[in-house]
Amino acid sequence: MCSTLHRPASHRNCITETCALQWRVGPWSQCTATCGRHGFQSRHVTCAHRRSGKPAREHHCTWRPRPPSWQRCNILSCGRGECRDSTRYCEKVRQLELCSLLQFKTRCCQSCRDI
Repeated sequence: MCSTLHRPASHRNCITETCALQWRVGPWSQCTATCGRHGFQSRHVTCAHRRSGKPAREHHCTWRPRPPSWQRCNILSCGRGECRDSTRYCEKVRQLELCSLLQFKTRCCQSCRDI
């Protein structure tokens, strides 16, 4: 039934200013954990002009998949019998006297055992 209609092009060369935009990614942040399955890291992802680096609105870059802005990290086991802090927040856990709670005592084993 569509044979009499003009079929639109399925692709075309990109020569507009929008085509000069791309996703720019920053470096990954430090992982929030040294081991265990609780770590994550993030990075800045922005839409920017390819040559000038000038930022643009994100919707102008959606013609390409957006790179991830966070990911899990240090997903290896901390090991049995080994007592190491698995998050960088253990100093605060200790200061706030949260070591008596199992979830914090496990993640902050080294910091909490010195109490």
